Amino acid sequence: MTRRRDSWNLLIHSASLSSLPWVVLGDFNDLLWLEDKRGGVYHPQSLMQGFRDTVARLWKTFGPLGAREAGYRALATNFWLELFPSFKLHNLTSSTLDHTPLLLVTNSSKWMGQVQRFRFENSWLLHSYIADVIDDSWQSSVHEDILHRIQLCGNCLWGWSKTKTVDFKAESMNTVLAHEELYWKQRATNFWLCDGDANTRFFHLQASARKRNYFIHGLRNDLGEWIDVLSGMGSLIYDYFHNLFSASLANYGVTSLVSTKVSSEDKHFLLAPFEHDEFRRALFQTHPDKASGPDGMNLAFFQKFWNLIGDLVVSSYKAWLASNVFPVSLNETIIELIPKKENPSTVRDLRPISLCNVLYKIISKVLTNRLKLLLRRIISLSQSAFVPGRLITDNVMVAFQIIHHMKRKTRGNKGKAALKIDISKAYDGVDWNYLRHIVLRLGFDGRWVDLIMQCVTSVTYKVAINGSEIGPIVPQPGLCFFFFKASSVEASNVRNILTLYEQASGQAINFQKSGKNKRQGWQLIVNPIILLGRIIKAKYFLRDDFLHAQEGFNPSFAWKSLLHAQDVLKRGIRWRVGNGRRINVWSDPWLPRGHNFYLDTPMVNGLEELTVHNLIKVNEQRWDFPTLQGIFVPSNVEEIMKIPVTLLPHADQKIWHWSKKGVYIVKSAYHLLMGNNLFLPATLLTFEWKKL
Repeated sequence: MTRRRDSWNLLIHSASLSSLPWVVLGDFNDLLWLEDKRGGVYHPQSLMQGFRDTVARLWKTFGPLGAREAGYRALATNFWLELFPSFKLHNLTSSTLDHTPLLLVTNSSKWMGQVQRFRFENSWLLHSYIADVIDDSWQSSVHEDILHRIQLCGNCLWGWSKTKTVDFKAESMNTVLAHEELYWKQRATNFWLCDGDANTRFFHLQASARKRNYFIHGLRNDLGEWIDVLSGMGSLIYDYFHNLFSASLANYGVTSLVSTKVSSEDKHFLLAPFEHDEFRRALFQTHPDKASGPDGMNLAFFQKFWNLIGDLVVSSYKAWLASNVFPVSLNETIIELIPKKENPSTVRDLRPISLCNVLYKIISKVLTNRLKLLLRRIISLSQSAFVPGRLITDNVMVAFQIIHHMKRKTRGNKGKAALKIDISKAYDGVDWNYLRHIVLRLGFDGRWVDLIMQCVTSVTYKVAINGSEIGPIVPQPGLCFFFFKASSVEASNVRNILTLYEQASGQAINFQKSGKNKRQGWQLIVNPIILLGRIIKAKYFLRDDFLHAQEGFNPSFAWKSLLHAQDVLKRGIRWRVGNGRRINVWSDPWLPRGHNFYLDTPMVNGLEELTVHNLIKVNEQRWDFPTLQGIFVPSNVEEIMKIPVTLLPHADQKIWHWSKKGVYIVKSAYHLLMGNNLFLPATLLTFEWKKL
């Protein structure tokens, strides 16, 4: 142990002797994490922590491809990483040495067939004369349609960018540095870091790491053969996506079981004339630094110059929607492949990210904004994703709760079973005709269905990898749990159901892979009808609410985790007064103040069931001041009188006091805990807030 610490201290001391960029590599005979080791003797946690502390002080760490032991690695300074952003560390083989050689390639990003594609740079927005370049292009192409005008504008900007120079006399050094920061920020894609001190170095390192980590050197085909960038990796990727998007024979009989859920009022709402503000709102709902699509124009461009181009954009949208025909190039999409893990080995280890043109993003988001207002009524309560007010993690908690119940059953000869299935194809594997049959059976108007199908069927893909584009690919027409009785008959029925679903939808069930908190506490309070809320309430607080629930007998781990949220939620939840009928004056939190939402006035005998509604002169829509004076202490009377009484009283509503919109957000709870730490238990300060 002492010799290891001497080695760690030597590394730290050596790094302090010089500011030059340097790297050290070899067998460090140390692990960063226990997961790095494959079998063998247990590695003490103290040794790993010591090595982690050393790495964290001065270094970035990276490991080789195919390393047999995680001790083989390289440590490099940030300065070195800036000079060699596309390095790669390889683990070679040797028949004569006890240790495997390491090969460090400082420039591994050479790739045949790279394409240079125009991309709007956010840093250009700091140039005072860029508006003139865009305006000149826009006015010179008045006879072209919107798609061609966007393309011509991009061509003008690309040409201008190659000739522009920075005038250091005209622009301050701060402006020049701001250009550089925006340039690297756009490539780092860090949306969480707000403006403040200059972060150029941070963004540069992020962008360099991104480029290095996303480079794919090779992949294995279905036969296990290694295909690198020079021996046909492009064809391997093309074949994978071409097969993924191919049509399959389908049986749509199952769609007859779907019931109508869309009303005539819903149809009228969906097909109402589209307004200019809908398109503008859809544009500004998205972060300006999001990546651009094939035309290179990003959201920052559209948001900055909306006053110039907005009218033409909206008139084009209205024409397309009225005719139900989208231009061919509108829905051209680039699929960027992002590794799901370090050193991906197959195409399935790559996560496809779709990059659409902003013009398509806006029109699809307008349709989505209308549709999502209906989703809560259309989509089953058992579906917790993609619906406002529901969390995708709800079903995880439901599964934990059901499995906990199943494990408790130890008697009888009738057991229960759980089957976890994996759906091999997600959205892009859904048969288009199946999708059309489903939405029509739900009751959507045929004209609305045609618009949705335009969005789905008009897409063409190119796959981008290592700077090269593969395609085009023209498509053609997550995990889930099933719980059932543990018998061969029921298991066979489940299998038949899944097969029928696969035949109808085109989504393949991977049978080989299948079968092997405070946020949620807030949901239980404001949205108790969700599936998780109904199950938890029936089990643990049938006649009460979540804030007053107890642990109960033999609680599940999931329930005990949710209970940790109570203390914090009680400090932030209060009633927003509407008509006052649901708020008990004494037992409910309803005073809008920062330290305590309950009354200071002692309860008055005989008025235990007094509601806030009893304190309001309903006909005059004001507080009953004499009644207040006769019941409450002066300080409470003053606070109550400040609460507005609406002219059109609505139902009382539970809200989160610490956010402007009254909706629970993790950040506000964190600030609540950190800002009021004198009044909180030590366990909450160090642990509880992390469950938000």
